Amino acid sequence: MEEQFKERRSFSRYPVNLPLKFFSMYYGQGQAKDISPIGLGMVTNEELKRKEHLEIWIQVPGDGPLYTKGYVVWSRKNELNQYELGIVLDDIDLVAMSRLIKKVEEHERPTL
Repeated sequence: MEEQFKERRSFSRYPVNLPLKFFSMYYGQGQAKDISPIGLGMVTNEELKRKEHLEIWIQVPGDGPLYTKGYVVWSRKNELNQYELGIVLDDIDLVAMSRLIKKVEEHERPTL
């Protein structure tokens, strides 16, 4: 019998593909894969532990970086030997998130 997955997220995730930099005990870089007002999915070559706190700079297309803070809630190694991470954001800035999503939409919109 297949177990039903219960969705626990309060906000939908918005798919993105944006470079980012982070700082914990050292500086690292990665890629934001999805984002919501309260969380971030990212991929990096660095192993980060659960509950590890991060400062994060997400590069917004056509704009400066979006700065935020958060902590790792889950981490798993993928088939490419990279780490996929779920990050809960501490400082929720809905205006900044709105700006990021708008810029991503503008950047991905085809030109005629």
